[in-house]
Amino acid sequence: MRGKGRVVTISGDCVACEGLGRLAREADLLVQCCYLALAEITTPVLACLARDTIACADTVGQIATQAGVKQLVLTHFQQKSEAMMEKLALEVAHDYAGPVILGRDLLEVLL
Repeated sequence: MRGKGRVVTISGDCVACEGLGRLAREADLLVQCCYLALAEITTPVLACLARDTIACADTVGQIATQAGVKQLVLTHFQQKSEAMMEKLALEVAHDYAGPVILGRDLLEVLL
């Protein structure tokens, strides 16, 4: 989305790929699914899900950094405790130096 000189990229349920990288390149805001925290990727099935199907805390920060986005909003979480949500945000921030915002219903982000 482009408007008033700003670029907002909204990721669907995906992992890092060329298309996402191209759409998110230098976006002012990337809204990115982040389904699981690292501590939740505990089985081979969940590891496969995180690698091939839906981005998780192990890759979302890298996606944002490689694309050069200015702000990152995380969405589409598996239900988890507030403590695990904060841990997820910290894990993403390990790979991404910009602002990391946990998406919530009716969230408004100023650009």
